[in-house]
Amino acid sequence: MNNISTQQASMTQTLVNQIYDQLFGDASQNFDLYEGTIFSPANHRIVYLSADIIRGIYEALNYEAGEAWRVILKNCGLRWGKRIATSFDKELRTIANRRLDTLTVNEYLNLLESYFSMHGWGKLSINLGEAERYGIVSCLLTHSIFSSVLHNVEGTVNCLIEGMLQGIFSGISNHELMCLEIISAAQIEPAENYFILTANERLSPLEDDINNGLSVEDVMYRLKGH
Repeated sequence: MNNISTQQASMTQTLVNQIYDQLFGDASQNFDLYEGTIFSPANHRIVYLSADIIRGIYEALNYEAGEAWRVILKNCGLRWGKRIATSFDKELRTIANRRLDTLTVNEYLNLLESYFSMHGWGKLSINLGEAERYGIVSCLLTHSIFSSVLHNVEGTVNCLIEGMLQGIFSGISNHELMCLEIISAAQIEPAENYFILTANERLSPLEDDINNGLSVEDVMYRLKGH
């Protein structure tokens, strides 16, 4: 049993290493898989969308659309997430010479978490503990690039991440899901960027309460039908 676990861990790490080398072969970048951060030689945090670009996009959208900037970014993330879900199998074949349907659930989750880290979004942890019984997926994101760059903005700022997670899990589950960041978790110290995914008709009625500070515990309690 231990040998199987060791082999699976080794196989997953091999996949991570292969994708890492493919995407981040430039030795001038300083990549930290634990924190999900990438830094330039000048110690500036970078991502495919740089910090300055993210700040500029927010400022432009906020100026043009006001509070609707969140909706716009979430929709962009949704399209991006669905693209990731549909292209992941092709990328896996190209980079690691494996098909997506040959991965175990744990391998897939580890690869998805590493994918987020390797793109500099932050450190993602996915929890399927309530998925089978209650149809709820929860995700915790630490060291979020959006929380770092937009730390002076009131309210949730990880709208692009919301959309990406919604698109990814809708794609792999073949069901239209909804994802919301729990704002109350982001207001504690230390702040946590906590996301809930489940069917749209279940989560949508709680959206206003979540935006008004409903706790993670109360959200889960109500989703479980108590």
